[in-house]
Amino acid sequence: MNSTENIIKKQNSLATFDDLSKTAKCLAQDISAFLSDEIEELNVYSYVFRSGMERALSRVLSSLYKQAQPVVIFPDSIPGFTMMVFKKTQPPAPVKSAKVARSPVEEPKEASAIDNVIGRFFSKNQQKVLVIENNDILFALFPVSDTRKNLKEMELYITF
Repeated sequence: MNSTENIIKKQNSLATFDDLSKTAKCLAQDISAFLSDEIEELNVYSYVFRSGMERALSRVLSSLYKQAQPVVIFPDSIPGFTMMVFKKTQPPAPVKSAKVARSPVEEPKEASAIDNVIGRFFSKNQQKVLVIENNDILFALFPVSDTRKNLKEMELYITF
């Protein structure tokens, strides 16, 4: 199976740190749609599920904002996933306006690193990977080996 067939990519035109609750809600919707396709009996429309997912994402985003590293891994922080975050740029300090220069030399290196990580994941198992790209950050969500069990442990395995 071709690894590109196993990558589900979502594109959002958000600046991740402008409004953390909006970003958490948007990411939760993308993740919920992915989980809904993978686990048919999962009720991703349940208030308990949605609010639990948004809370988990809010905690991760708050932690991510404080991290200086360009790549951060959050194992078991998002129900059902290990999340790897690739920062395209550093979060800007609070200023009225800021222009962030993009580097055509560095961006292919970032893409190469992501492709390498995803390729290694596929060589171990054939699960799909969810990639969500915002303007400033790329989120790669790797399903844990037993997503259902992980969701149950986090009390977010809600069925219809």
